Amino acid sequence: LIFIDVLDWSPEEAAAALGKSISAINSLLYRARKTLKENREGRDSIALTEEAEQMLLEKYLHAWEDSDLNRLGKLLKHDAKFHMPPFPNWYQGRSAILGMIKHFLFDSSNRKQWKLDRFDANNQPALLLSRRDGDDKAYELFGLMLLDMEKGQISQIVAFLDSRLFPFYSSQL
Repeated sequence: LIFIDVLDWSPEEAAAALGKSISAINSLLYRARKTLKENREGRDSIALTEEAEQMLLEKYLHAWEDSDLNRLGKLLKHDAKFHMPPFPNWYQGRSAILGMIKHFLFDSSNRKQWKLDRFDANNQPALLLSRRDGDDKAYELFGLMLLDMEKGQISQIVAFLDSRLFPFYSSQL
């Protein structure tokens, strides 16, 4: 599933990499897709309404732009995850995520360091991050975040800091 649906490999390439036959790969792919669909159907009952999702996204956006760790913490599930592909670092749990944000991303001397713009990517809420290094500086594109939400809180943040994505996404704003 990851090779074919995420990395866009052909079944032949996946078969060669895994040492399996193409028919075995197709069978595995079918079962993986079926399992994902079944698990997703079970999560629909905890999905937020569009209005609740927009309110949560708005609160998150303002807390981030205000560099307000207390408000951010209230929006994160206690077991939330934060990933930054392709970096191997990932953080799990509200306190680990807030510690990383405080240490690496928020500059206490620069209150309006961040500007976030909303859009959808990968069929989920996303935020384009722009950052400036001082009050008299212009905002520069920094990254984008995809957010998963459950039961009124952020359950996962995936941050992409790849500048090659910016020309595409900045044209969407």
